[in-house]
Amino acid sequence: MRADAIDQLRVRSEREAATRAPGPFASSPFSTDAAKMARRSLVAELACALRVPEGSAERLLVESESLVHDLAATRTALQQGEISYRHAKALMDHVWSLPKDARAGFESALLPDARKLTVAKFDGTARRAREKAHPDTITTRHAKCITDRQVQLVPARDGMAWLNAYLSAADANSVYERISGA
Repeated sequence: MRADAIDQLRVRSEREAATRAPGPFASSPFSTDAAKMARRSLVAELACALRVPEGSAERLLVESESLVHDLAATRTALQQGEISYRHAKALMDHVWSLPKDARAGFESALLPDARKLTVAKFDGTARRAREKAHPDTITTRHAKCITDRQVQLVPARDGMAWLNAYLSAADANSVYERISGA
C-alpha cells in the first residue's frame, strides 16, 4: 500500500536525521534542527517523485502516517477495497479534530457507513457524528477556530481568480448572499 511505503520513507528520514552529527553552524541563530530539515527534504523529494505540489506531498505524508499508526481499521478497509481513498480522507479530516482518546471509537462507529455511503453522504454523516462525539461544546470550539480565520486569493486563467475564505458559517453565509445577490 502506498501509505506504508510513504510512512517507511518518513521513518527512515527521521532515523537518519537523529543519527546525523550537528554541523559546524549548529549553534548559529540561523540553524534549523535536523529533523525539520529532513522533513522538508522528504516532502520536496516526494513532491518531485509524484509530480505534486509540496503542500500535497506534506498532506500525503500526514495521511500516510495516520493510516499506518492511528487508523488501522480504516487502512485495512482501504487495502481490502471496502472503501475508497476519498472515504478514508473524509474520515481522517473529521477524526483529526477529535481528542486522541476519542478517535478509535469514532473510527469504529463510522467505518460501516463508509462502506455503504457515497463520499458526500459519508462526509455529512461523519460531520454530524463528530459534532456529537467531540467533548467540547460548539461554542468553545467556535471561539478557538475564530482565530484561524483567513482569506486567500488564487489567480486563475482568463483574468479570473478564486477567493477562498475560512470564516464562521454566519459570516460566510452573509458574504455569499451579498456576492451572489441571493
